[in-house]
Amino acid sequence: MRMIPTTEPHLLADVFPHLCNGPVPRGPAIFESSRSCIAPESRGREELGRIWGELTCAMLEYSMLREADAITAVMETRMVKTMCDVDWAPTILGETVVLRGAPIVGISAPVDTRALANLRRQRQVPDPVLAIRFESAALAA
Repeated sequence: MRMIPTTEPHLLADVFPHLCNGPVPRGPAIFESSRSCIAPESRGREELGRIWGELTCAMLEYSMLREADAITAVMETRMVKTMCDVDWAPTILGETVVLRGAPIVGISAPVDTRALANLRRQRQVPDPVLAIRFESAALAA
């Protein structure tokens, strides 16, 4: 998984701006998530759900540490349903486009403790995923 500040070049703005009906969301408190992949050998339904839950918890934890308000992404529409299934409702930014046979959309989703708590509960991730070991919190910035 990759998290990119939207003040820098990123996929939604520089490759897929046509997925947004309006301006591409940008700003110091908005990060783009991309390159989220799970190894094919781990794609059994139960295993996939657990791994996705842990990765997504880590993404939200990191975003909170960076004081982000929102996460944007380009994703297949099936993942929008997965987000909604854990009560984390993304805003779809524009029309669905088919890319290499897969329907994709641009989304924005809030970074908040409610989304993280719902995700932890529904995907059974009771503890923080990120292990932060810094002598000073200032080093994490």
